[in-house]
Amino acid sequence: MSVVFFVIVSNALLLGILYLFEQITGVLSANYLSDYFFYSLMIQWLLGTFFMVSVPSYNSHLKHSPNQATRMSASLLNNSNKDSQNYQNKANDMRFSHKCFISGAFSLLMCIVL
Repeated sequence: MSVVFFVIVSNALLLGILYLFEQITGVLSANYLSDYFFYSLMIQWLLGTFFMVSVPSYNSHLKHSPNQATRMSASLLNNSNKDSQNYQNKANDMRFSHKCFISGAFSLLMCIVL
């Protein structure tokens, strides 16, 4: 249910912002509703891609490095508490990116239908 709410709110918000931007600047040259849905699709998928491929903030891979100096310096770090928080942050980023892709898929569907 939260995904449906996210799709509705994000598309409505983006369409409103794009409409205001078009009325103020005229840069987009959007004449039809499907044009606004296309621009909304591009924004949502770019935002989803950014959060999906952003660099993870955890460094647990350093403990398994083939370089001995890296492994030794990683063992000096006491970040067991930070790791669980960073994994949770990355999971939240992935959930948000998936919601953006689903919302963008709705915009794509509206582009095709309209």
